[in-house]
Amino acid sequence: MDSLGDKAPGRKKHKILPRVFLHTCWGFQVIDGANRNVLQNNAAANNSVYDVEFAGDSTRYGFFTPASFNNVFKGASQKGLVVKDCGNNNTIKGKGTLVDQTADPWF
Repeated sequence: MDSLGDKAPGRKKHKILPRVFLHTCWGFQVIDGANRNVLQNNAAANNSVYDVEFAGDSTRYGFFTPASFNNVFKGASQKGLVVKDCGNNNTIKGKGTLVDQTADPWF
């Protein structure tokens, strides 16, 4: 993690390795200004909303949270993974279905 002197908001420079989220509301939420993180070879399926979501600016939780940015998602060979990227400059690699933001805009 960066030193306390770093001015960028959110969690940063973490590598999130094999975790499993099944049958929850959201699988992984990358939110609140999270940046320079890597999600790699994780599994998520049958979540109510999305399996992976890179959040944009939001007041979803009753207060402002800034967009995620400069994160990397490296999907494994899991089929049916649903990924929504509303953040800024995130990189999505591997298998999965990217949500069409025109049909399903950020909320």
